[in-house]
Amino acid sequence: MERDVREGMGAVAGCFARREARATAAELVVGLLLEVDTRNCWTLGQALGHPGPNRSVRRR
Repeated sequence: MERDVREGMGAVAGCFARREARATAAELVVGLLLEVDTRNCWTLGQALGHPGPNRSVRRR
């Protein structure tokens, strides 16, 4: 799965001006592919090791 995400993000990397935005987008894609009961900002943030949902909902 990691290779597929890396390839997919490589295809859209030009859409993101900043490295941090690309990294956050890649984390969100991985979060959406995780097997969790519910998919919302809190559960995705927790599954990715973030202290809360802020990084998942912030738009920069």
